[in-house]
Amino acid sequence: MFLSQGLLTWTLLLSVLAGSVSALQTVNGAVGGSVYLTVDLTLPTPENLQAVWRFNTNSLIVSLSPGNPIIYTATYQERCELLPDLTLRLDKLTLADQGDYTLTVSDLAIGNETTVTVYLAVYKPITITPNLKSNTSSPANGSIVSLHCDAPDQTVETYTFYRNQVNACSQSRVTCAGSNLTFHPIIASDKGNYTCTIQNPINNKTSDPFPLLVTGHPKESIKCSAIGNNQNVHLLCSWADGNPPANINMSFNTSIQSGLNEVVKYVPLNTVYSSEKLVCHGAQGGLEVSCALTLEKPYAADFTNYSTTPVEEGNSVTLTVTLTGNTVGINSRALIPKVQILPANFTWFHLNPNPTPVPEGVKFSAISTPSTSNLTVSTVTESENGTYECRAENMFGSTHFFFIMHVTAGPIPPPSNGLGPGEIAGIVIGVLAGLAIIGIVVFFIVKGNKKKAKAQSVGLNGSGDQIGTTEYAVINRNRTNGGIAETSITDIPQDNKDDVQYAALRFQNQESVKPIIPTVPETEYSTVKNTLQK
Repeated sequence: MFLSQGLLTWTLLLSVLAGSVSALQTVNGAVGGSVYLTVDLTLPTPENLQAVWRFNTNSLIVSLSPGNPIIYTATYQERCELLPDLTLRLDKLTLADQGDYTLTVSDLAIGNETTVTVYLAVYKPITITPNLKSNTSSPANGSIVSLHCDAPDQTVETYTFYRNQVNACSQSRVTCAGSNLTFHPIIASDKGNYTCTIQNPINNKTSDPFPLLVTGHPKESIKCSAIGNNQNVHLLCSWADGNPPANINMSFNTSIQSGLNEVVKYVPLNTVYSSEKLVCHGAQGGLEVSCALTLEKPYAADFTNYSTTPVEEGNSVTLTVTLTGNTVGINSRALIPKVQILPANFTWFHLNPNPTPVPEGVKFSAISTPSTSNLTVSTVTESENGTYECRAENMFGSTHFFFIMHVTAGPIPPPSNGLGPGEIAGIVIGVLAGLAIIGIVVFFIVKGNKKKAKAQSVGLNGSGDQIGTTEYAVINRNRTNGGIAETSITDIPQDNKDDVQYAALRFQNQESVKPIIPTVPETEYSTVKNTLQK
């Protein structure tokens, strides 16, 4: 803290003793010219004024003291002058005069001294006009191109580039560095007249305009067109916006016309016959293209009249007519596109049975271009059934295109609460599983009955706890034999016969433990005869 206060005290003391020091100012001068080194000071009275001008602090130029004449040093004797306000004029400047010039003014009455420094910058004047040139003679669209502002042996501080008198360095694709302007890349819209201006503090010079042409093919395809009114037909072949310009040839009705970028021809409408051909050929930058136009009424090569278009009720349908060119008789080297067509106007009708214009609205919507028309019918009902006509018209006539719309009943929608596909599949699987279980149960029941029937057919049981088979004895009273009874054995009683009595006989198996099951059961019959006494 004490150190900083001490430095501040010494600074103030030196300022008082030495006087004030003004800020540095700069003056520009040209080689061979003159400058005035002017200072803004409050001067002492002449009797107390002492002044000295120095160059680079040590070379004395001129001095002034009270009662004495102005003294110039030998180096500046012939080319400088000290004016009454202490302004120093320097003449015949050279590059060696560039540097610091210091004026020291003393007030002898109070012992105060003031110092002012002026910096002199000496430049050579720009004496030649810069030359703006490109690094390529044919800048191609999409390539990197540079422009150079050439100014040899000139003292230049700034370079500025202009396109059509507007600063050319403001675009993001353009960079300006020193004497060069670079396109990253150049595009067709960069064409124009370019200039560069070189400048130093003394003067400036601007180059002559440099026409920059960007080479490239036209963006659009070659165009063949014909526009007519009641009297004339305006024929046009056009392929513009290329650099260099395209050479165009128009061929119509045995005559050929040529031009750059486009060719125009007017012919009376009554001299143009239907199906005449307009052919345009263009050549530019090594590329050749052609187009052809048939002057005829609207034509659609792939259209079939009265074709049926089925549509269900509630759906939407779109009817379309697309015009095509007629290629018959056209012979050209390169057709790109092959054929162009005349624009047409389209009108839609519904035949009920007379043609009635289709109303525009939510139900009907017609959208057309010069070569295509679409009629969309929304939410079709039975009333839209029938024939529709699209009428296309141009300067050479009109063509009628017919459609038959066949409206059919829509499918019956399923009930809203019906079973879904998953539910139906589950039911089917459940039914099949139930049938399989029933089949297995029936199989075992039948199998058990068969075993039981085989056992009963024997009629004997091998053990005491087994019950034998019940057999029946059939007793017939034979009336013809005088009442003699005839007895027979059977397994099944016969209830539908008269005069038949049955006796149940049970037999026990006394011999075998296991039942004897014959492979084929046999039925035996025994007859018991009783003789009745007469």
